Amino acid sequence: MRHLRGETITIWKGGALDKWGNPTYSVSLAKARWEDRTELYYGSDGREYRSQSSVGVDVDLAIGDFIAKGDHTSNDSPISGAFEVKDFRKSPNWNYTKFDRWALV
Repeated sequence: MRHLRGETITIWKGGALDKWGNPTYSVSLAKARWEDRTELYYGSDGREYRSQSSVGVDVDLAIGDFIAKGDHTSNDSPISGAFEVKDFRKSPNWNYTKFDRWALV
């Protein structure tokens, strides 16, 4: 990943529902480059939206995952202030040996 400076983020990846219908998450840490800049993207409804930040990451994310700056792995569900991934983009280099990954939140 280009320009990955080593800022730590916490990722809550969505999983199955528990017996009460509440979502469960797997929690992990990753390195990221957090940029507070807006980008346009299209939602699943085909409408155009604007993101608040773009986050370069070193792992694949999915729409609906949550991320937050810092280490919050002691919380098994997203903290207040965590950002939901609204769009995820993954582009390979010419040799398909490395990928740029950007989450829009």
